[in-house]
Amino acid sequence: MSKLLPGILITLGILIIGDGISTYLCLTTPSDTYEVWEGVGPVRGLFDTIGLAPGLILIFVTKITLLVWLYRIARKGAVVYWIAVVGTLLGALFLAYANLNNWYIYNLIR
Repeated sequence: MSKLLPGILITLGILIIGDGISTYLCLTTPSDTYEVWEGVGPVRGLFDTIGLAPGLILIFVTKITLLVWLYRIARKGAVVYWIAVVGTLLGALFLAYANLNNWYIYNLIR
């Protein structure tokens, strides 16, 4: 197994942390000009149900648990490994966009 997947997983972990921080900042920074809300419906429902901070913690723990699980099953074979690499790369691209978008919005509203 190459070192590609662990590097992607570490990057994804950093992006998960950045997403949580930027989401918290965007949703808690008051703005007279902009109305900001969580864009993902089920996540918005989670925040409405258990609160922002507990919801972000739950999402963080779930994502990190999934990354650990993915790493463990990816060691079982070459095909599974490359599926994991492609999947985590797509996840990293999505989270990179979410991070950039959140930080852009945060800079607008502060």
